This record gives sequence, structure tokens and C-alpha cells, in this order.
Amino acid sequence: MDNDPKHKAKATQELIKAKKWNILEWPSQSPDLNPIEHAFYFLKTKLQTERPTNKPQLKTTAVKAWQSIKKEETQRLVMSMSSRLQAVINNKGFSTKSKVRVSIVFNGVRALQSRGCHGAEKFSQVLEKVKKEVQRRMTSAEESMKRKAEICLYYKPFRPEVYFLQECFLTEEFLEAVRFCKSPNASLEGLLNHLHSVPGKRIYCFPVFVPQFCKDFVEELESFEKSHLEKGRPNTMNNYGILLNELGLDESFITPLREKYLCPLASVLYQDWGGGCLDSHKAFVVQYSVDKDLDLSSHYDNSEITLNISLGKEFTDGSLYFSDMREVPSNERSYTEVEHTIGHGILHRGQQVHGALPVTSGERWNLIIWMRASSIRNKLCPMCNKEPQLVETMGLGDGFTMIKEDGRETVDVCTLV
Repeated sequence: MDNDPKHKAKATQELIKAKKWNILEWPSQSPDLNPIEHAFYFLKTKLQTERPTNKPQLKTTAVKAWQSIKKEETQRLVMSMSSRLQAVINNKGFSTKSKVRVSIVFNGVRALQSRGCHGAEKFSQVLEKVKKEVQRRMTSAEESMKRKAEICLYYKPFRPEVYFLQECFLTEEFLEAVRFCKSPNASLEGLLNHLHSVPGKRIYCFPVFVPQFCKDFVEELESFEKSHLEKGRPNTMNNYGILLNELGLDESFITPLREKYLCPLASVLYQDWGGGCLDSHKAFVVQYSVDKDLDLSSHYDNSEITLNISLGKEFTDGSLYFSDMREVPSNERSYTEVEHTIGHGILHRGQQVHGALPVTSGERWNLIIWMRASSIRNKLCPMCNKEPQLVETMGLGDGFTMIKEDGRETVDVCTLV
């Protein structure tokens, strides 16, 4: 025990002596190895949703909350002691990250309360959703690799030709813009003659795919959707869509599209956002219709640069809307709409707040490519806006990289996201 006054009080010392407890002494302000701190966190979290108005109510509420802590939760804390000790040893006696993580969770509690989440029942519902999402993220890479292996074994493509990028899939306007970016005369001013620019937003629209490719690609996506195979959904906001790496389109289609065609464009348009060093991506398709996902609320992407291409089919409305970058206060943002045109792409910065208006009829498929630059995000995570705390992961990760002591480079995810 440390030198906290209540630990050194006469009554405390007499109780310890009477119980014949052996107490490990350590100096004040040493790393706190006592898991009771986390048990207190469980208690405080439960009490955050209560509103006692006097001391008797507070005592009753606190006792009830303490008794509701599950045995499994406290058992995990006890079993964590060996790893806690090792963490302190590894950190040469200095404080570890455990308190930082607790403070992050408390900030999350306050954030929920500021958004109207009050009451034990409502908070418990939200907490349960958060726990499920954390568990999903912890296992998502492994699950994705399993799905990809099964798809490779059991799915027969309906349109196998669309799995390999060919220049005949691309419009001449797009190819001309790429050629200009690769030329010695490449410049932003010159490139804008090949693109449509949304005034004041650094959003660019241009034709990418020819109509026949869009038709064939959508037919392939619909064929896969009809299969009995398990499908990984794109993200937590879209309920309908397909992860293209699981379908086997990454190496033969998306990667050459990014490296050979999109990187030259981005290097001219977004040099200050890592456009010249895009080294990874996440690609997926999303589906909107009146009986599926209608729209998409305001958000920003886990990318440096995003390309959104409308693939079809027939639809009305459902335009994208864009405001300013995420750091601009919501009451100061200005909005503009950008209509979808089949085969055309909309290129924008990932941190630009945007969303999709409802489709009113028909069905729309969109190809989304989140392009990432490890040299940018290794310094500042675009989602938590902090220096990333990286952990190695399976698969493609989130575009972060880390050089190990043995010189090996790994792909990683940020544990704060």
C-alpha cells in the first residue's frame, strides 16, 4: 500500500494488525498496481447514470451498484496482476497505460451524457452496443480472412473478366487526365481543365468507368449477393455492400487502379494530404434502395483521400452532400450537394464531413476507395486525432505501419479508434 493518508490512518492500521494481513509497502506516487482502481471504475460508471439527492440515497445507490458488479469482472482484474507487474517492469518502473485507458473511457461516458444518454437502462443499452463493436473489431481481420478463403473455394464468378483491371474499362477523359499528371508539364491549374471542380471545397468530379463496365460489374456484385456464402459488410454505417478484398478484387483490380491511375491524380490535387504517398487502401461497394439503406448520415472517412464512383443502376435522388473539414464547428459549416452520375467518380479528402441524401426510387451501387498514406497517419490518427497507439493485426490493417526492431514492417490498427 502507498502513503495515502486514509491508508495510514490509525483505524486502518489497527484493522490491518487485527486481521494479520501482510502488506506490501511501496512509495507514494508509484505506479498503481491495485486492480481495485478498476473495480472503482466499474462502480463509478454505474453511478454516472444515477441522480441521488442526499447521502442516504447515495449510499443505497452505491451499495446496489457495487453488488451488481459481476464476479467474472472482478476475477479478470485479479487474473491481470501478473501482466500488470510485467508492464511496470517493462516500463522501468514508470506508470503504464492502464490509467490512460480508464480516462479515455470516462471521457466516452461524459460524451454520451452530453448527447442525451441518461439513465441506467439507456446507458446499459449503449454500453452493450459498444462492447459488441469492440469485440467485432478485435476479430474482424481474422473473420475477413476466413470469409475470403471460403469465397475463393466455393464462389464461381458470373463475370470473371471484371476481376482484372483493363484500360478498356476506363474512359478516355480519365486516361487523358492521368497522362497529363504523369507528364513533365503537370500542374494543378492544367489538371483542372480535365476535371470538374466544386468551388471552394477541393472536391473533383470526373468520368472513370465506361457504361458497359458498370453494367457488368453490378451484375457480378448481384450474383455474389445471391450466393449462400457469408459476406462481410463494409462498415458500421452501411448495412448493405461488399468488401472487395474478400471477393478477390484487391490485387488484380483495386491496387493497380490506385497505383497506376489514382495516385498520379492525387499527387497533383492533394499533395498536402499525402496524395503523393498513398500506399494502401480499403475498397468496398455499398448499396442503396428504398427497401435497404436509404441514405447515410454525416461522417468523415478513415482515409486521407476518398474516391466514390457511382456504378448504377437506375435511381433518383440520393446526392452526396459535403460541408467543411471535421475541425470546423458545425454551426460554421457550409453545405453543397454533388449529384451522382453513373460511371463518374467524386474525389475528396477523407476528413471532409459528408453524407448521402435519401434515394426516392430505384437502386444505386457505389464503389468506395479509401486511400491511405502511412507517412501521414503514422503521426496522427485521422479518427481519434491523436498520435496512434498501434497494435499489429492480420490482413490489411488500417493503413498504419510500424518498423519492428528486427527491421520487419507490419500493418497495424490504432487501438484508440
